[in-house]
Amino acid sequence: MIGDDTRLEGETTAKDSGVLVIAWPQLMQRRVCKGLPTSTSLFGLGCENSCPHLAEVLDKMVGTPYSDWIVTSEFYAALHYVEAFFDTLYPPIHHRKHLFREKTIEEREETSPLYEDYRSLKDLSEKARYFGQHVSAERVRAEVFPSLAFIKRSLDPYLH
Repeated sequence: MIGDDTRLEGETTAKDSGVLVIAWPQLMQRRVCKGLPTSTSLFGLGCENSCPHLAEVLDKMVGTPYSDWIVTSEFYAALHYVEAFFDTLYPPIHHRKHLFREKTIEEREETSPLYEDYRSLKDLSEKARYFGQHVSAERVRAEVFPSLAFIKRSLDPYLH
């Protein structure tokens, strides 16, 4: 898990920046980022089977009082896609803090086109969770679902 002090020989970290960088050979031997999404864990171990089910459930929730769950689920799905992409980099990187993840998304050539959609999902999710702001069914269908779809479509080529 990222907060523990377990280190492999040759592993490097950039704690002050909120980014964990793992030396590639050690990563291939043993993943020390347990609990973080990786391209292997997200796409190699059954996500393709569970994600369509989740999308179907969220679609049925549109128009109910549970828009906070829809927006939050879509945001965290986007976060997992982005982190899985970061796992494909050499060396892979993972972020402990939203702020650092957003900065990397905005700065990297591959992810900068996703920044506005990612940020919108994050903002809507936080407003729904922490301030009880309702997200209308129209906004869920017009903004929330398309934002995640764009992020997935953009990152899929790197993840499969």
